[in-house]
Amino acid sequence: MKLNDNTRIKKVVLKVSNLKTMVDFYSNVMGLEVYNETENHASLGVDENVILELEYDTKYEVSSTPKTGLYHIAFLVPDEKYLGQFIYHLHDKNYPLQGAGDHIFSQALYFSDPEGNGIEFYADRPKSEWVIHEDGSIESGTYEVDVQHLFEVMVREPYTKMPSGSRIGHVHLQVNDIEAARQFYINTLGYDLKTEMFSALFISKNGYHHDFGINAWAGNKIRQLNDTDTGLKTVVIETTQVQELVETFSNQSDYQTLVNENSIKITDKAGIELEFTML
Repeated sequence: MKLNDNTRIKKVVLKVSNLKTMVDFYSNVMGLEVYNETENHASLGVDENVILELEYDTKYEVSSTPKTGLYHIAFLVPDEKYLGQFIYHLHDKNYPLQGAGDHIFSQALYFSDPEGNGIEFYADRPKSEWVIHEDGSIESGTYEVDVQHLFEVMVREPYTKMPSGSRIGHVHLQVNDIEAARQFYINTLGYDLKTEMFSALFISKNGYHHDFGINAWAGNKIRQLNDTDTGLKTVVIETTQVQELVETFSNQSDYQTLVNENSIKITDKAGIELEFTML
């Protein structure tokens, strides 16, 4: 099958070892609103839309060994004017910024949450400024960010919450077999390849630069994430094609699946779980 352009990432579910610390970070540092919080679960988001869920269990532990799973969650804000504002915000919070990159189609800030999950906070440039080739691929790179420009155009007020219109722009995954990822995400699900470089694939629907980044930069010997690891639990994707996915995967044994009334969970060869739910 081939997923159509009515396909988009809805939210990410993370397993956490300290729910209070993680809720505090994602609300007070990232600026997400807390919609629901219990002793083992929290839902956070923007504009009344849940885009992040945190799930706590005593068995979850932060591992120091490289594993498949999450490379980073990328939060997309509507305009570059919020990037300089957020840099000042991190400084005020005494929270370390780990890097920044100009990728031609976007400008991004990089850091990690308290349990080591990578985070990208970014703004797209207008699509008219993207370098799109005749085959639909999109020029990418990593260049120095003009931070002075970001400070010149930034919002001149304290950052208190993630701006309206923000969402999860993409999710970057870490795998141990890039060709297995190509087979699943491109050949089986039908995501479009937009950029390929250095053992990494950047794929999307609807012409976006990437809904998923997938890399094998840590090599093919890293272990597969397991049930007790903190980090990524599920990427939830909205689509109009849940039934087609059920039909496609019902008679195969290559991937673990779980079918519910209005969704299907599919686990890729790296142990990463995707849940496709009705748009």
